[in-house]
Amino acid sequence: MLRTSAILSALLLCVSFPFAATAQSLPSSPVINLQTGRSLRFNELLPKGKVTLICFWGTWCLPGKRQIKTIVRNLPHWHRLADFTFITIAEDHQSVDGLEQKYARAQKWQFPHYLDATNELKSKLKFHALPYTIIIDSKGSIIYSHTGYLEGENLQQELKRIAGK
Repeated sequence: MLRTSAILSALLLCVSFPFAATAQSLPSSPVINLQTGRSLRFNELLPKGKVTLICFWGTWCLPGKRQIKTIVRNLPHWHRLADFTFITIAEDHQSVDGLEQKYARAQKWQFPHYLDATNELKSKLKFHALPYTIIIDSKGSIIYSHTGYLEGENLQQELKRIAGK
């Protein structure tokens, strides 16, 4: 019964709440690069002058995993339509060699993936449910956000609009 209750609680955190972000600057919260184990500041990890798509997820959140799979499946096509970088940030409380890294290896992720181990970044960005997807423009401002699973076509349109194509 406890396991069922925990699963239901996790799924409730993965509900969809649409939200249009207003431009805001990036927090300097620490995140861990799961490929290198190196800690760095969120506002310093993004490529300068480039649009960046970020998906926040958790190993326990099925919609978050589905969101990333949808994005990965569409990346080759989307990169032909818009110039952007894609990264993920896990919101689990695991070690660098924890569940997130094992999942990323099993999925053969070829893009940067990070861990917000303290949830400081989540707190600064003020989101409460996963998956949480943001797009950062080439000037370094968050100009789009969405809570919950987002269909690929909708995300593709936002990327094209923001990347100016």
